[in-house]
Amino acid sequence: MPLNVWPWMSLQKEVKIIAIIDFVWSSLMVAGVVINFVELLRSLVSDDATLVIPKEHVFTIVFAFVIVGLIFVAQLVAAFSLYKAANRNNESRLWPWIIVAAITMWVFVLGILVSIHGSSYGDAVLVLVFTIYKVYAVMVVVKFKSSMTSQEGVASYSASREKQGNANVYVV
Repeated sequence: MPLNVWPWMSLQKEVKIIAIIDFVWSSLMVAGVVINFVELLRSLVSDDATLVIPKEHVFTIVFAFVIVGLIFVAQLVAAFSLYKAANRNNESRLWPWIIVAAITMWVFVLGILVSIHGSSYGDAVLVLVFTIYKVYAVMVVVKFKSSMTSQEGVASYSASREKQGNANVYVV
């Protein structure tokens, strides 16, 4: 059963589209984190009392911004790695994206819980849609990886068969 949403498109092209979507999305998220972090620092340094954050929570908030920023930068690098893997049929370059995708899904599931608990449902729906997309993307990439692995198995079997000559000896 093929996992492709678009039947006229190969798994390789679908993985490239997923990589491009992830690259654009993570670029926007990195920009958003940087803009919000700069705004937070500006409001902490200014004399205006517009920011109502207790001083004991400032370090925690800055730390959270740094961690989220690092996760999105890692996702940006992993998306680039995924695109290169799809371009070159390189199976080893798929693992960074799969690992980073699992981490971002975990962070976003925690985000769903926080959004449902404290803020608007629009945020929760957006995070839920992203999480569903990520689950689908991971399934496509794993399917692509398994198809590459099975192709390598067939190629190595054929190579071992050629080494045996015309004998009816099968090397497994």
